[in-house]
Amino acid sequence: MKNKYPITYALMSMYEKLGWYPSQYCSEDYKVVCYIVSKCYLIKEEKEYFDNGKYQTKYHILFPFEINMNGIWVRQEPQFNNSGICVNSMVVDQIFDSLELAISVKKQKNYEIIAEACDNLKHDNEYMKKAEEIKQKYKAQTAYYEQLGDIVRYIDLESDEQINSIDFKENTKTVLTYENGKHHLVKKKIYLK
Repeated sequence: MKNKYPITYALMSMYEKLGWYPSQYCSEDYKVVCYIVSKCYLIKEEKEYFDNGKYQTKYHILFPFEINMNGIWVRQEPQFNNSGICVNSMVVDQIFDSLELAISVKKQKNYEIIAEACDNLKHDNEYMKKAEEIKQKYKAQTAYYEQLGDIVRYIDLESDEQINSIDFKENTKTVLTYENGKHHLVKKKIYLK
């Protein structure tokens, strides 16, 4: 489905499971491993004013894809309840019109993740070696997510091609097509420009 919402860029958090978090109810614990730049739909923009005259802008956005339990990115479109509220959007403090600025902010936030991991190291003779190991591990770990970000940014959200899902393991997209009076799901290979 093609919609008319403005398209902009935002940072998308990539999470990985750490394990189980001990609590009254056994729950899984996740952490942000990195950020990627993704296109998103701008659903709503709100300004909250404070008594000191300043204000904060919050953006209700929807990323066009969401990862499911099988690791496949499934296409999302805005969904609204009876009150007109977009139920599958999220609120962020920052969006970007410029891809270059978004990438710059992403690099800074990802650097902060590495710096925090290195801050937790014991400062001894092995510190530099361990810090370099963390950086290399992080680089390898995030290379996959960087590729995902590249592919999501490559997709033309304004085209008439209806992408249903993306399988990054196979580098394919499933596209909804209409032929001979019937809808079909067709797998196509993804090629980056």
